[in-house]
Amino acid sequence: MKKTLKIVLVAVILVAVAFSLSACGKKEESENKANENGTQSSQDNNTQVPTVESFSRGEWNDNQYVNNFAKINFSLPTGWKKASDEEIAKMMEIGAEQLNQDQKELAELAKQTTVYGMVVNNPTTGENVSVLLEKPAVKITTDTYLETLKSQLQLVSSIKYEIGEASTTKIGSENYSVLSAKATVSGVTVGQNYYVKAEGDYIITIIVTTTADEQLNTILASFK
Repeated sequence: MKKTLKIVLVAVILVAVAFSLSACGKKEESENKANENGTQSSQDNNTQVPTVESFSRGEWNDNQYVNNFAKINFSLPTGWKKASDEEIAKMMEIGAEQLNQDQKELAELAKQTTVYGMVVNNPTTGENVSVLLEKPAVKITTDTYLETLKSQLQLVSSIKYEIGEASTTKIGSENYSVLSAKATVSGVTVGQNYYVKAEGDYIITIIVTTTADEQLNTILASFK
């Protein structure tokens, strides 16, 4: 049951995130066209956009996931399993060979779909962690991202979500905006936490699904 629940929840998360970015992109693209003769905001002018070469899915060194582009360093907890590229490719509905492209081609892929940096899970409890990287059609803030994600999750009829207000926190040495929720399906409730930050034009998302509240801090401690 827990394994099935985990798979269902992950699938719903991906759909919701994809829809949220699509909605954000269309809304802000329209606003940008309406103001195309205006000047860029000071925030845009001061943001350093990463080069294509800097984009990376990250890599595993034994049980250590390192992504210098996303500034993420994660140690696989004892007993947890990491998804293979073949398994991740199935989640993304692409061929595994696409995940083995050079970084320039992967950066282009991130413009079209959500790219998984890593997916890990505890096969005993069903708890899991995913790192997602994507480049929206137009630049959006983390606040806009989470607001739209919240709206999309509330539209999911198959899962009952109780969603809190967005806040901020630190994971490792990085600051993240976070949206916490409780998801209930078939009488089983799990916690889902969405940690979001921007890296230039890219959005980095860490999704942590827990079966017990007390496990969240333990999982987050795996990020350095």
